[in-house]
Amino acid sequence: MSEFKVGDEVEVIDVDGHPSLEMGEIYHVKANAVSMDGTILIENDSKSVWVFSSRIRHTSKKEYIALKDMSIEAFCEATDNRDEVFCKAITYLIEHVVSEDDEQIWIEDLSPFRYRHPRFWQWLIDEGFIGEKEELKPCPFCGKDVKVYAAKDWFDDSSFGGFNVGCSVLNGGCGCAVGHPKSKEGVIEQWNRRA
Repeated sequence: MSEFKVGDEVEVIDVDGHPSLEMGEIYHVKANAVSMDGTILIENDSKSVWVFSSRIRHTSKKEYIALKDMSIEAFCEATDNRDEVFCKAITYLIEHVVSEDDEQIWIEDLSPFRYRHPRFWQWLIDEGFIGEKEELKPCPFCGKDVKVYAAKDWFDDSSFGGFNVGCSVLNGGCGCAVGHPKSKEGVIEQWNRRA
């Protein structure tokens, strides 16, 4: 029985002797495609390929966040590279995600895009448009799980702005907290440096 199921997202990890594969390419396992000899039919937007299961692995379930202006206009300003990969990706975004060049693209809307255009997705990471979402580390003092709070909720006072990560005494924690005046991502990064 294969460890891969129909619809699983997989990444190529071995191309030895397989000219149509590239390392790191992202595919999905195609419907009803696992064969008796251990090969699996995988596909992406440009091709379908039979591969041995030893040549692929499940992709990690990384979450990403936007780090700066996410618009077609910003992408075009960031590069002079107008190769086929870039043009296909921009065309997809215009046809499926946005209606105006300066409209913000929400990272949550890019899931199908990520798998159709893996090289452009990597370019977004390399250019600093997106980054991996950080998980909160436990409290460095008592080891309890922590969570992000709106500062006004942490202090029970609506005059406070920003965000806090706190180890709530009400949940058995020690009360340790870190604040950030602008963003959830900023307070998570600040907390994780401390922890």
